[in-house]
Amino acid sequence: VGDIEAKKVNMVITKDLSRLGRDYIMTGHYMERYFPEKRVRYISLLDGIDTGVESTANDITPFRAIMNDMYAKDISKKICSTMKNKRLRGDYIGNYAPYGYLKDENNRSRLVIDHEIAPIVVEIFELRAKGTGFDTICRILNEKGYPSPGRLRYERGIITNNNKKGSELPWNPHVLKDLLANVVYIGNLAQGRSTQCLYKGEKYHWTKEADWDVVEGTHEPIISMELWNTVQEINKKVSSNATKSFGRYAHLPKRP
Repeated sequence: VGDIEAKKVNMVITKDLSRLGRDYIMTGHYMERYFPEKRVRYISLLDGIDTGVESTANDITPFRAIMNDMYAKDISKKICSTMKNKRLRGDYIGNYAPYGYLKDENNRSRLVIDHEIAPIVVEIFELRAKGTGFDTICRILNEKGYPSPGRLRYERGIITNNNKKGSELPWNPHVLKDLLANVVYIGNLAQGRSTQCLYKGEKYHWTKEADWDVVEGTHEPIISMELWNTVQEINKKVSSNATKSFGRYAHLPKRP
């Protein structure tokens, strides 16, 4: 679109109309208004659409756009239903295993303990159970050279948008906080924490905890329930104290 606005492009070619867009409203906007206004010629190779010439294929373009939209929504509905059933069945559907676990080679929907990393997870929980703060735990982990989740994925060849720095990814309180609240370490799965659904018109968003799909006893735990409960009580207490003290010193001038 930027090149069109800059008048660097006067023709758009796609394999078929669905590559331009599956939302028939947006497709119609480009075909009927945007392209003509910008004097851009549009060609769809497989559909035989060419706005530069007169043809019957051009006349039925709106109907093709509606059919593409209906098809996309039907596929979305089936995918959403399938993924929901998998989560409720206790299948792990994440792209990569949580820190401290591996995907079972015989069943990629099941988690098995990563015995190389699991002791680090135990050490993290034990440090927190002693009341150690997030910043201090991060410093200890970084000083010992323990790989952060992002760094570990990078070292194992799993590249994501968040770990392209590789070995420069240290532990941080945000990652640590999520790890210490993840029920995966007591053998449960809580999935569906974020979602999107085309056929419902839902964009990607984080879901409420009450809407998560939680299944217990899906795999071997790394952390005992006793240790887990201790850590959760500490987290709750610290959070409560922080909330109570919020703004207490706001009247004081900020120091340089």
